[in-house]
Order: sequence, then C-alpha cells, then structure tokens
Amino acid sequence: MKYIKKYWPILCFIAAITILFIGEYNKRNTKWVTFYGNDGKAIQDDYVVELEYQNAELLNVTAKYYEYITKPDGEDVSVQMIGEVDVMTLGEYPVVYRVEHNDMVEDLTVFYVVKDLTEPTIVLEEEDYVLLVGQEYEEPGFIATDICDGDLTDKVVVTGEPSPYRDFVITYTVSDSSGNTCEVERHVSVVVGDNQKVMYLTFDDGPSAYTKRLLDVLDQYNVKATFFVTGQNLDYVDMIGEAYRRGHTIALHTYSHDYSIYSSAEDYYADLQKIQDIVVEQTGEEAKIVRFPGGTSNTTSGKYCEGIMSFLAKDLEEKGYEYCDWNVSSGDGGGAHDEATVLQNVMNFSSGIRKAIVLQHDTQGFSVDAVDDIIIYARSQGYLLLPLTESSPMVHQGTNN
Repeated sequence: MKYIKKYWPILCFIAAITILFIGEYNKRNTKWVTFYGNDGKAIQDDYVVELEYQNAELLNVTAKYYEYITKPDGEDVSVQMIGEVDVMTLGEYPVVYRVEHNDMVEDLTVFYVVKDLTEPTIVLEEEDYVLLVGQEYEEPGFIATDICDGDLTDKVVVTGEPSPYRDFVITYTVSDSSGNTCEVERHVSVVVGDNQKVMYLTFDDGPSAYTKRLLDVLDQYNVKATFFVTGQNLDYVDMIGEAYRRGHTIALHTYSHDYSIYSSAEDYYADLQKIQDIVVEQTGEEAKIVRFPGGTSNTTSGKYCEGIMSFLAKDLEEKGYEYCDWNVSSGDGGGAHDEATVLQNVMNFSSGIRKAIVLQHDTQGFSVDAVDDIIIYARSQGYLLLPLTESSPMVHQGTNN
C-alpha cells in the first residue's frame, strides 16, 4: 500500500496519457457517411418525401465519406439506389440509398409517398347564364373529372336557390377520394326582356298596422313586392323582417320622412343611415334601393337647400345605391280615398306602359284593400308582378331642384 501512495501521482499521469492516446486513436479511426438531398442539406434515415401523382421527380441523393483526421472535408462517393417508385400509382414506396466504400456499407432509407395533390376540375356549360324574369331555371350542365378518380360528375353537390326575378348563384362542389375539393360558381343574371310586360308593386311609408294584412294578400297570390320603409311606426318595425323573410324586397325611404332632411347632404345621409341600421337589424343585410321622400322631382326640397336633389341623385349612385321613382301613381297619398279609386288610377296610369312601377302606401288601409283587384287586373293584362332588384329598370322622374 505504501508503494501505491508513493507512486500515485506517477500512476495518475500514466493513466491520463493512456486515455488521451486511446481517444486520439479512436478519433483517427472514426469514419462515417453523410447523405444529402437536392438542397444540399443532410438528410437522415427514414426520411419521408411526398410526391405528386403523375408529376414527380425523385430526390437526387448524393453522399460524402468522412474520416475524422485524414478526410475532414469529406470525399464524394457514389450512391446506389435500391427500389422503385411508381408515380402512376398512389402508395408508399421505401427506397434504400447505399454507399459501399473502404469496406464500409452505409444505408439511407427514404419513404416516397405518392399522393393525389391535385383538386378535381368542374367545367360548366354556359358559364355566363342569362334568364328572363319569370323564366324557370334549367341546369345547363357540367362535367367533373379527376386525374385519379376519373369522372366525378355524379358526385357533384349542387347548391343555390334559383329565383325567377333576381340574380342568383349556383355553387358546384366535388371532392376526390384523396380529399381534394373543387368549388365553382355559376352566376345567373335575371333580366327584363324588352318585350316583357312587368309591374312592380311598391309600398311607401310603412310598416304600419296594415302591413301584415298586405303580406298575407301578397302570399295568397304568390306575388313579391317592394317596401320602401321608414322609422315612423316603430311599433311595427318587426314587419320589416317579416316581409324580408317572405321574399319581398326591402328598400329605403328615409327614417323620418321629414323634408327638413333636404337641408344638406349630411342631414339626408344621417337620416338615411338611421333607417338603414334598422333594416340591417331586421334582415341582416343592407338595402341598396332608395326612394326619395316626394320623389326625385319634388320641389319642396328647394325650400331647404337649392340644388340638393340634383346632387343627391348623382351622389347616391356614386355611393353604390339605386334610386327609384314611379310611373304609375295609385293616388292613395292624396286624392284617392277608397279602394275603387286606387284600382282605377292604377288601371288608367298603367295603360300602355310595359315597365310599370306602381306607387302605393301600406299606411292606407283602403289602398291595401285594393291590392287583390290590382293583382287580378295586372295579370289579366299580361303583366309579370315582380319585386324590384338592383338590376331592375329604375324609373327616374328627373330633378327640378
């Protein structure tokens, strides 16, 4: 034991030298192979590569052989590829890249996964489709195909609600067996033909206590109308939403219907926005058709601001609105006080007019009572009864201020 203590420092020194020698020896004998992909970056075993069906290229795998001391920068070596990939068949293909060099064999396994990454295609016949108002929509046809699944026409899901009187969209959707989805739309324009007789029943100043009865009459004849609403009768504001849900057009007639709104453009738009807010609350969307209190040709506005109507008529359109007057007055706003007179006025003033926009007020019970006979008369004269849409032929009376 005393000899160990005496020579302990020497023994420790010898052990350290031995360990260093062995470590250096091992370093000199360290050899390895590194594989590289297309981007020059090293890749590890069990590397996964996704390939697009029918249109793919395999990795260009290269390799370098390294020795810690003698070849620290590596030596390019040849790589053997073992295995095949069929890019025309979906599936997983393991491929081995092998290097044999200086009695050393090193393998890299790459898993190629051939996938369908391409969405199907849907080709619409008559992509731009135009209908005359009142004409029934008939599907023009479509074809759906996929590079893997072939014909998918029978799997197409068609959604959308055709309308006989307003523009609409039909959507076509299909998915292939790999989950790729294609969706296209057909935009259908519904237009009024030059030779078609069309009558638009429009009602101002509501809603009121008579609006519910009017809606029921319109339902009875399957007629859709247009309501230029105000905020004058808030007790019946829910009738705006009810009319909208029944398929009628909701348009704007200002909130107050007070001619002082013509004092300035700011006053007019502030009042218009108040009724727009109510419409959005009731229907979930903005109205884009407007009727001025008194019509575009009113002269009362001149008492408040000279030239205001000329400015507003132009400015509204620049803001994306359509404004609409009328060319058939029922007289229920003054002069007519019973349903017979209302009917006679509509008959007289619509004579010879192919695109008739009728002005009534659903705040007048006698005018609402005349609607049955107006509908019967209009149909007997060959009129289609339609609601206004943004693409309808608008009547502009012209401005006098």
